[in-house]
Amino acid sequence: MADLSTRALFLLGAAAVFGCGDDASGATGGAGGDGSSSTVGAATGSTGSTTATGGDTGGGSAGGGDAGAGGGGSSDLQTLMSTDWSLEPGTEIYLCTRITFDEDLWISEFHPVIPVGTHHTVVTLAEGGSVPDGTRECLNPFEGGPRNIYGTGVGTEPLVMPDGVAVKIPAGQQVVLNLHLFNAGVDTLSGTSGVEFLPADPAAVENEASSDLIGMIDFVIEPNGTTTEEVTCTVANDLTLFAMLPHMHQMGRHLRFTHTPAGGDEVVLFDGDYDFDAQHIETYMPNVELVAGDTISVACTWDNATSDTVGFGESTEDEMCFAGVWIYPANQVVCSY
Repeated sequence: MADLSTRALFLLGAAAVFGCGDDASGATGGAGGDGSSSTVGAATGSTGSTTATGGDTGGGSAGGGDAGAGGGGSSDLQTLMSTDWSLEPGTEIYLCTRITFDEDLWISEFHPVIPVGTHHTVVTLAEGGSVPDGTRECLNPFEGGPRNIYGTGVGTEPLVMPDGVAVKIPAGQQVVLNLHLFNAGVDTLSGTSGVEFLPADPAAVENEASSDLIGMIDFVIEPNGTTTEEVTCTVANDLTLFAMLPHMHQMGRHLRFTHTPAGGDEVVLFDGDYDFDAQHIETYMPNVELVAGDTISVACTWDNATSDTVGFGESTEDEMCFAGVWIYPANQVVCSY
């Protein structure tokens, strides 16, 4: 088996919902707050509209619904981006919202707003600017680019970064919200999906964070049985790891994630069963110090009860094997293969 990696955590968020299982996610509570929200580059059509906040003083609600994965509802939360949508039974759509922010934003927490029908929420910093602001169907399911700052699957909770760590959205940066929406039921679904955030005080930020993927796309899952594949990479830079999100599709049953210091013994960072409908973030306290020359391994186990051979892909009939990691300093290559 050949080993292959992609650096875009966007793929993780996208993968988290391309394999569409039962709708099991809820929505976080609305952001509330006393400040006002602004609509930036709004585009309203048959599929939805977009809203964003760009300041440090409060934000509007990102959408209602019962408290879901990770809660939310703090009066200090603001809406980063959100999209209203409506879907007929048995239909799905990828909606991409692009907004250019006019001032720096420092973010210490991300809170998903994921009502039933939301199968992924992915936020990336766009390259270039050839695509205008607004909301429309995505040009492709992976639209958004490689500079991911947040991604969720079904049931994912908020990401709370360590003290002194934050993600930065620079002034003038275009941000992409990629939503995969799927209505597996018999009634029309509608909602507001997006991301809320907790602002960080720039003066208190000591380390800027980013995210990456460790895993493989070249594997074969044999029919009528269980398959386990493993990939190992060499840490490329000195980094601090503080969170990880396991990701496979509906055949996924188990994921093992390990770190081996150069000349040292293997340390197990995650070794657990996998549930597509409850894709939980693992946080590490103390944080994990990675040193160039160390190795990281990801092993995935799938149970294929069909008579078909299955490989990598974005759909429900395909599979994935990734550990999505959050690290600092930002924008560093985590692994070489």
